Amino acid sequence: MASVRLMAGLAAAAALVWSWSAPSVYAQEQEGARVVEGQLVNGTAGGSDLLGVPITLHIEGATRHDHLLTATGPQGRFRFKEVAFEPDTTYGVSVVYQGGLYGSDLDLSNGSPPPVSLTVYEADASQASLSITSASVLFAQVDKASQTLWALEIMRVENGTDRTYVPGPEPMRLLRFSLPPGAQALQVDTDLMGADVLQVDRGFALTASVPPGEHEVMYAYQFPYSGNEDMFVKSLPFGADSVRVLAAPEIALLSSRLLLGPEAVDIGGRSYQLLTAADLPPDSDISLELSGLPEATLGDRVDRRLGDVPWEYGAPLALGLMMVSLVAVTLWRRGSRGASRLVLAGASTPQGERGRIVEMIAELDEAHDSAAHDDAEYRRRRAALTTQLAALARRGPAQPD
Repeated sequence: MASVRLMAGLAAAAALVWSWSAPSVYAQEQEGARVVEGQLVNGTAGGSDLLGVPITLHIEGATRHDHLLTATGPQGRFRFKEVAFEPDTTYGVSVVYQGGLYGSDLDLSNGSPPPVSLTVYEADASQASLSITSASVLFAQVDKASQTLWALEIMRVENGTDRTYVPGPEPMRLLRFSLPPGAQALQVDTDLMGADVLQVDRGFALTASVPPGEHEVMYAYQFPYSGNEDMFVKSLPFGADSVRVLAAPEIALLSSRLLLGPEAVDIGGRSYQLLTAADLPPDSDISLELSGLPEATLGDRVDRRLGDVPWEYGAPLALGLMMVSLVAVTLWRRGSRGASRLVLAGASTPQGERGRIVEMIAELDEAHDSAAHDDAEYRRRRAALTTQLAALARRGPAQPD
């Protein structure tokens, strides 16, 4: 189901009809109709009362795009009655509270869903509440004909308070991430709702608010290099509790005066270099020396074709799975049982990443057949895995340098 976060901005205030009524009686529902009801909860200690807060029910299908409005009643309760159900249509509820966007997907395929509980928080305008618990960089592919490197980064952003950070209109108030000079083909994926991407000086920014908890921002891009050596500089305005940088030796040789390593690690029968750092303060910069980069010959430049680019950017999530496995090796080396299981699972799969995804799909199907997963979650996870598998098929086998 399409995430409610893609519907950001649709819950703008309008003429509202207060539709609070007594608890629903499902036996009186019309055939094909559903009741969507729930409660808004303030997760901030001593937070404001939630009476009269606008709530939006989103209905998105091939020929239907409806956004129904109501408002909360006593104790933050809300209700939408006689919601027409249509197969192949997605449903969700959202609320904008003090500038922060919150929402939940709904499964109406088996009748009226259980009451929805949406937690909102008081707004906070200070970036002091934000930190980066881990920053990971993977140099994933290199194309010597075009002198281009492909990189994937995963940032875990944490808000350790009980208030939502809501950015102001100034660019410096947004959630910002740096990119190397000449970066292009940027693809961003995040669990933050309403996360529009804006280009800013030396990188990009997200317009999303950041509620309490940990959130993931994953982005992929390509950037040019010159000759067989280059510098890669990464700015960390929020600092980072831990930093990990990974690359296969055939892509580039890594070194840095600020990071520990490189340390050789073996994952799934392939060797990688690992650089690490910890407890970096806000406004830190890390510099990496990339050497041993492949240089294009005259023949490479003449023979270069558009189809030779080895990584299709249509599915950065597929590389995300690879990054998770690579990053997990550092935890495994410190005795983490969970990470050890992840690395060993990838190493024992005869077909590498493709085989691992196929096994995940098979396990998901088996769990669904045994009623271990609900239909909505099963469809969402299976669709994501199928997309990743298709992207790997389009990438094709790795090409020798």
